[in-house]
Amino acid sequence: MKPDLHGSRIILRSIQTNDCNDLFEIYSDTQTMEFASDPVFTSKDMIVQMLESVVRLEKSGESLEWAIMEKATNKVIGTCGLHSFRTYLNRCCLSKSTPIENTVNEFDTIPNL
Repeated sequence: MKPDLHGSRIILRSIQTNDCNDLFEIYSDTQTMEFASDPVFTSKDMIVQMLESVVRLEKSGESLEWAIMEKATNKVIGTCGLHSFRTYLNRCCLSKSTPIENTVNEFDTIPNL
């Protein structure tokens, strides 16, 4: 099980089904999704599919995903995750999606984990 991570302004925590509205606001935003590997989400059904995928990939050990929650508002303002684990290289990839800062970086390599 992955931990919740607490910072001064945000908490990284497991994505929950009740995050659907906040997640749809993020993933349906064309500016946020411009540089993401996924298309712009056009329905909340796509969020449900994403949540099912997150659960499946975490159970299989293929990825870890967190919701980025702003402490002041308890609003999910983005997501981040670790993917593409390469244990023989001691590497994985980081993806994040945060419309608040208008940045999306997909697959930044994190060496020596």
